[in-house]
Amino acid sequence: MTAGLSVGGEFFDRIRRNGNYYYADKTEMISKLVDEGNAVSLFLRPRRFGKTLMLSMLDCFFNINKNSKALFKDLSIMKKSEFCKIWMNQYPVLSLTLKDVEGSNYGDAYGMLSYAIANLCKTHAYLRDSEKVLPEDREIFQRLIGVGASREDVANSLGTLMRMLHAHFDKNVIVLIDEYDAPLLKASAHGYYEEMLVCMRSLLGTALKANEIMAFSVLTGVLGIARDSLFAGVNDFASYSVLNRPYAEYFGFTLKDVDELLRFAGLKEQNAVRAWYNGYLVGDLEIICPWDILNYVSEYISGRCRQPKSYWEETGGNSVIGRFLGKFSGSIRKKFEKLMRGGSITTNVTDQMDFRELYSTEKGMWSAMLMMGYLTKGDGPSSGNIVSLKIPNIGIREIYEASIDSWFASTVPQDKKGDLLRMLWNGETDEAQKLFQSFLSRTISYFDYHESFYHGFLAGIFTGTEYDVESNQEQGSGRPDILIDDSENERVIIIEAKWSPQEAGMTDMCREALERISRRRYDEGYEGVYRSVQKYGIAFWEKKCLLLRS
Repeated sequence: MTAGLSVGGEFFDRIRRNGNYYYADKTEMISKLVDEGNAVSLFLRPRRFGKTLMLSMLDCFFNINKNSKALFKDLSIMKKSEFCKIWMNQYPVLSLTLKDVEGSNYGDAYGMLSYAIANLCKTHAYLRDSEKVLPEDREIFQRLIGVGASREDVANSLGTLMRMLHAHFDKNVIVLIDEYDAPLLKASAHGYYEEMLVCMRSLLGTALKANEIMAFSVLTGVLGIARDSLFAGVNDFASYSVLNRPYAEYFGFTLKDVDELLRFAGLKEQNAVRAWYNGYLVGDLEIICPWDILNYVSEYISGRCRQPKSYWEETGGNSVIGRFLGKFSGSIRKKFEKLMRGGSITTNVTDQMDFRELYSTEKGMWSAMLMMGYLTKGDGPSSGNIVSLKIPNIGIREIYEASIDSWFASTVPQDKKGDLLRMLWNGETDEAQKLFQSFLSRTISYFDYHESFYHGFLAGIFTGTEYDVESNQEQGSGRPDILIDDSENERVIIIEAKWSPQEAGMTDMCREALERISRRRYDEGYEGVYRSVQKYGIAFWEKKCLLLRS
């Protein structure tokens, strides 16, 4: 097949130079931005929804230092010939990404910011030799691109670069900033938010506030920071989030885009694709995460994978789910249970938040989950900031399952794990069952109480104990659910779990589990060798369990 997919491609020019790569035409956004005339436009979308690619497209189109006509050949924007004559490659562009500005402390993060500014300066190194710019600005520029830049130099760097570009080209400057919120989100997680807020307020303020030499600016991010915290004084400011319909079709894939992609790749429509990757509502338009669908199609046509799976979870840490669960009461966990069963909840959200409240208020939590892509607008009634929320699709639900398993494992007290193991070693079935039951009441049930939920529950309980714990590893002629080996004391615990579709069937399920241990010879290599071989069958029905020993 000659057709190709640029999976994770973030650079418009690279995708377009390879004539075989699929590209969903989003270029109508270019003229729409200009026609609407906002001084500053902020676009908020989850990660991997094409924000960086969009800014790369804008840079290629407007940048006076580029000749991009061939890149846009046959794309919709080229139909607007007069618009292209006025705007295409006619303006100086300042394009900065802040995605790598992070650190465990403010000093390290500030160092990464200085490095990002230095790299930005290097893309405009020609300004050092321009006789049109002020000598004082050239001196600052030299410090920014090399060493010795003061904090004031860095804080005012975007304003300095804009002033130099304006002087050199005698044209207003277009400013593009990718992942503007990344430094603040990372700072909030590591405890230096206030310092980073002051720094970012200065950096962005000098560029965006009432700047008469700015043509316009476009920023992207995941979370919206309350305007008074960061953008106070910025006029003609427009923010577009997943709650808004305008510009919805320009980030991610529409259903039409997906149909075109499948045809491009030679695949027929597959219902499984919709169940796994559809589900996001931006305003009232259904949008699919391009990262997921591109990875799936790429692996499908190469023969590496025929069944859909979650790819989005591999693109960043998902610890935020467990972090939220650990902060809030049982009522929040009940709402999570409802979501995991495929239901929706109605709650108060905002797309402009104070990061200091991100992990301390319920509103902040649900808002962040929505904006980050772990939730989307549901089918229930919404009015203003009161919004119905649901889990978008199967792929995201799998992330919840893994995150909840991890969270649960970290919350079981070590002494309680010790108590449970002591009971199991000693064959104290009734007492062990009661402790299992108490653990079960504290965790979060999944969509349909399927068996893998209970396997994850058991694995979580025994994680971090002093013994060799195996889950679903080959033993005998099968794979026991849990095997706890204490070779030093010559004893082993074998646990087989079953899910019962009804409470009345739990006893039969326990007996079936024990019979499976015997039939599959899970005790092979232990019986007659170890002094103690404890075999348990455990049955689950919703949040109840029954434990039997052979």
